[in-house]
Amino acid sequence: MAQQEVEKRLKALEDVVKINEKRLKVMEDIEEIKKLHYRYIYALNARKWEEIIDMFSEDMKEDGFPAGQIHTGKEEIAKIFRNMGENSRGTPLHATIIAQPVISVEGDKAKGYWLWLGRINDRRIFTSDSGQEGDYVIQIRPKLGRYDMEYKRVDEEWKISYLKFTLPWPNVQQAPNNPIS
Repeated sequence: MAQQEVEKRLKALEDVVKINEKRLKVMEDIEEIKKLHYRYIYALNARKWEEIIDMFSEDMKEDGFPAGQIHTGKEEIAKIFRNMGENSRGTPLHATIIAQPVISVEGDKAKGYWLWLGRINDRRIFTSDSGQEGDYVIQIRPKLGRYDMEYKRVDEEWKISYLKFTLPWPNVQQAPNNPIS
């Protein structure tokens, strides 16, 4: 085999290796992002607010909690999560399962969405005639929601840079009619 042919084949193999290295890096990034989101959901269920806050980038943006409000910056969003903890009065907020992530990575940024399956616990406090708080009851409501997320790599670690949680999802009032039914 001629030297030229060997060099041509070697160049082609080097190109294949580079392509596979890029693919592997994207796959590794997607797995790291999944782990980040799993940790986020676990900490949310366990009410570990400070752990959640550490998962956010400094320029974090949150869209829609409470509905219609946008919050920007890690500290502003930290107040929301800390407030959730203070207002929960010891009752579990909800139980969550996330599934079906769709994640795309481009360099040090990524986008994704997740299906959220869970229940939300509503704590209702009943007040006696005298105005004193009395017994409470927890109402459990199953829900289907969606997380729209953006992530960014900060110092070689993935962080959440955008979070939008839509509940209910899809919004039945706005969903088109089902052509199959």
